[in-house]
Amino acid sequence: MSCWVNTMNDYEMIPGRLDKAFASFLAERSGFTGNDKSRFKELVTELSYELNHGHSCIYIDRKAHVILKKCNLVSEQNQTPLILEGNRLYLHRYWHYETRLVKQILQIVGECDLNCDLESVLDRYFPVEAKEIDWQREAARNAVTHFLSIISGGPGTGKTTTVVKILAVLLEVMDHPPNIALAAP
Repeated sequence: MSCWVNTMNDYEMIPGRLDKAFASFLAERSGFTGNDKSRFKELVTELSYELNHGHSCIYIDRKAHVILKKCNLVSEQNQTPLILEGNRLYLHRYWHYETRLVKQILQIVGECDLNCDLESVLDRYFPVEAKEIDWQREAARNAVTHFLSIISGGPGTGKTTTVVKILAVLLEVMDHPPNIALAAP
């Protein structure tokens, strides 16, 4: 999930006539008037803007949550244009996409049984050097013993190195060549 944290104070700073037009369209149907209508419009504008920039939702504060709970266009899982889940606001479509993806992932997540001494194989690729936890080794252990693994981290944290070592471990411990799919944003 990629959510955007609302740090903008001035809704007029957000570019995009389409974002504002969409927000106006929903605000006219929200049943709100006055300040609540203005705040609702700001929230929908921010959400639309962030969707166009790769985020699936925005985080909202308690005041926004109170306003959104009063709107007939917002629900927690129904067929409304907006979905409010905890402190996150989604367009229904993107909430549905994330929910469906989670269900699909949960169907494939599981553990693998290996017929080898995984620790000795990991020792060759990730030598134990200190008393601290080697998170790359732990990521490799997880990737080798589970059907799904996600490696993430900032630049220079060793993601590529870890993945190369994981592939080497997988090729060594599996009886048949594994099906491997890699994706990167």
